[in-house]
Amino acid sequence: MATTSKQLKRLHWLLGRVSVTNHPSMLKPLPIKIARRAIDAFGRVTDPFGVVSGRRRVDYNGQVCLEIGQQPPEKGINLYFHGGAYIFGSPEIATGLCMYLNSSTDRMSLAVRYRLAPEYPLPAAVEDAVKVYEKVLEKTEPRLVSFSGDSAGGGLTLLTLQALRDAGKPLPGCACCISPYTDLKVRGKSHKTNFEKDIMLRGLEPKVFADIADMIVGNRDIRGQPTGAKNDPEDPRFSPLSSSFKGLPPIYFTVDEFEMLHDDVIAAHDKAKGEGVTTELDVVSGRFHSYPLLTMLIPEAQEAVQRMGNFILKHNVPLSP
Repeated sequence: MATTSKQLKRLHWLLGRVSVTNHPSMLKPLPIKIARRAIDAFGRVTDPFGVVSGRRRVDYNGQVCLEIGQQPPEKGINLYFHGGAYIFGSPEIATGLCMYLNSSTDRMSLAVRYRLAPEYPLPAAVEDAVKVYEKVLEKTEPRLVSFSGDSAGGGLTLLTLQALRDAGKPLPGCACCISPYTDLKVRGKSHKTNFEKDIMLRGLEPKVFADIADMIVGNRDIRGQPTGAKNDPEDPRFSPLSSSFKGLPPIYFTVDEFEMLHDDVIAAHDKAKGEGVTTELDVVSGRFHSYPLLTMLIPEAQEAVQRMGNFILKHNVPLSP
């Protein structure tokens, strides 16, 4: 059994003290714009000492994304889609993770900015991801591109792959999904069995997930009020688990055994593998939702990103000259 670092033990202790289980008032909804500012501040935690260099904000087909690293794009590009339930988050949150991914692959990363719900419901984020990818292909070949993302960013990774496949466009060499949000209906049993065990998401009732899903697909506005739309969160445009994985490039999945999203991630992996996709599944224990983001704080996150990098190098092979 792997040894748990002192840093991770301290972080577990801290997360346990600030969980919604211990502080139910945290479940009271904040105005989305205020919550976004608070979550964006978390981006500073992923690079707390400002050590990540080579960051540039660059326009990619109308989306101002964050280039990280000095490696030439011809060597390959790691596209990263941030998490945040499609409602929150920004490329800056992934800064530390991308720096470590650069080191493990010797390639630059591009943290993608995409439009957020509920102002821009899905599939707006997918449309933005496709546009950014098309611009990336002006710099390097598809097989030297990888997609990665955590939580909603992991879901967006899969949705974008499916959209590119359905449109007959070239696919990247591989993808890595960290605790991906694969089913907006959250039907996996782990939403119940891990309700008290998920150190990051515990205490979030099914209604909270349902309300979030309604915002993501355009059924509720920024104030949480009904818009009149009746979009089904189970629609393949919104939930990658509802679509086919056939024909997709190799995909790496990782999730903690006590996450509420655990069963949804396993279901996505099993479906992809069953449809002929080359997959790798890494189920960890004693971590938490999207923990690889914290590369600057815990060695376990660094190790997780190294495993992602190994997977990328294994499958992002350039075509023979």
